[in-house]
Amino acid sequence: NRKLTITKRYDRGLPKLNLDRQLVHIVFQNLMTNAVKYTPPGGTITIELTALDKEDISHAPVECPPGKLLLCAVTDTGYGIPKEAQGKVFTKFFRADNVKGKDQDGSGLGLYIVKSLVGLLKGAIWFKSPGSPVAKGKSRQRKGTTFYVAIPLKKRKLFSLRSNQGKFAAR
Repeated sequence: NRKLTITKRYDRGLPKLNLDRQLVHIVFQNLMTNAVKYTPPGGTITIELTALDKEDISHAPVECPPGKLLLCAVTDTGYGIPKEAQGKVFTKFFRADNVKGKDQDGSGLGLYIVKSLVGLLKGAIWFKSPGSPVAKGKSRQRKGTTFYVAIPLKKRKLFSLRSNQGKFAAR
């Protein structure tokens, strides 16, 4: 219905990771749902997967783990995240003012949960968005946002969402 274009770019020969499918599904379902919700009709969403060293990521945050990583980028041509809202994106119940009227179904918990789950994977999540302020009486330019998820490629225990007495389990 929205006539969005979805483009996938995956490096050849990406390694398989020992990850909980349900946990990873929640992470990427949320990122894709947000990209679809906040990209106007006719827009584009791009998903990129690549394996590289942290040192090769010029915009990696401090909390990004060292060494070889699987880097996933979900980029949209949507409304973007205003500069004044960027520090709150991963907090509970937060929704940026520029999209509150666009979708009434959001709870503001999705990215908070995603950040927590990526932390269980010993990874990092961050984003880049131009965040130009909304000018009075003018519509916002569609500059989009890219969310990055970096997951270490080293061997690790498998974290599972299947809980034992309400606690996350390592298998």
